[in-house]
Amino acid sequence: MRELTVSERATLADAFSASLSDREGVKFRWTRIPIVTGEGRRSLDYCAQLNVRNGKGTYQGMQPFLATIIIENGVVTGGAIAATSSEGVAQDPALVPTLCRQKGLDPFG
Repeated sequence: MRELTVSERATLADAFSASLSDREGVKFRWTRIPIVTGEGRRSLDYCAQLNVRNGKGTYQGMQPFLATIIIENGVVTGGAIAATSSEGVAQDPALVPTLCRQKGLDPFG
């Protein structure tokens, strides 16, 4: 496992924020990703946490999310959020962490 580089974090923040209503008001708590070697393009499941502002402009607190990330030649080049526990999206707050654990991932780690 390895940490995301600064450039990869910026790439994912842009990609993940695209699906959120408040693109400027999101904060991420990143997790480590597997080391991917070799050439070519791969997609991987990814779990981490985000904090978004609600309609009143206040932050809701860190919430887990499940995403897909794209890795090309060992470098993260994009991604998209698949599910989040943010307000109004997932009814069961344990749903996203459960999905992450089923994939062998930990959004809190």
